[in-house]
Amino acid sequence: AALGGGCAIELTEHRAIKLVQLRAIPAHIERRCEAEGWATWKGEPLAPQTVALYDADKYIIRPFTVARQCAFVEMVAAGPQPPDWFVSHWWGEPVRDFVVCIEQHARDHGLGDDARYWVCAYANNQWKLELDVELEQTSFHKALALAEGTVSVVDSGGVTYSRHAPPIEPSPAAAPPRSSDAHGPSAPARAACGAATRSSCRSGSRRARSSTTCTRRSRTGTS
Repeated sequence: AALGGGCAIELTEHRAIKLVQLRAIPAHIERRCEAEGWATWKGEPLAPQTVALYDADKYIIRPFTVARQCAFVEMVAAGPQPPDWFVSHWWGEPVRDFVVCIEQHARDHGLGDDARYWVCAYANNQWKLELDVELEQTSFHKALALAEGTVSVVDSGGVTYSRHAPPIEPSPAAAPPRSSDAHGPSAPARAACGAATRSSCRSGSRRARSSTTCTRRSRTGTS
C-alpha cells in the first residue's frame, strides 16, 4: 500500500518519505486542484502543473496534519523511515516537476518504491518548526548524516541555488568524499564517468523543466 496507517515518529531525521508515498501527492493535486478552485496567494487560479510546494502546504499538508499537529510523513508512515537520500530543492518549483525528477533519480539508481527521500516539507512538523537551533542540531544536519547521499532538484530558473537555504544543503564538506551525478527528470541519463569516486551524467526532459543533481558517499570514504 502507498500509505501506512500513520504513527508518531519522534526523530525528524527519521521522517523520510518513500517514493510510493510521494507519488500520492501529485495524484491528490491532479484530482483536487481545479475541482476545488485552488488559487495562489495572489488569488490567481492554479492548474495541476503549476502547483508549487507553497500551495501544497496550504491545500494538502496543513489540512491533512492539522488535527494531530504533526509532520506529513507521520500521517502516512507505519513506522520510522530513515533517509536513503537527502533532498535539497526550492519550494517554488511545481510539485509535479519535483516528483518527476525524484522518479528519474530512482530509476537511474535502480531504486524501488520503498526508496526513502528526506524532504523538509514532509519531514518537518509545519506547525512546530525548528527555531534558533544550532546547525549541528537541526533536522537537516541529522538527516544528511544518515543519508547515503544527497539530491539537489534544480528548477528551470536555477532559483534553488540563489535562495537563502540552510548552509548545509549544498555543502559538499558535510560528508566527504562523494561521487556526484546529475539527473534529468524523465529521459534516460547519459553517463560520463571520471575517477572511481567521481562521475556525472546529464539528461533532458520534455515533461518537466527541472533537473536533479546528486552526490553519493564513496563506499571507501568516511562520513
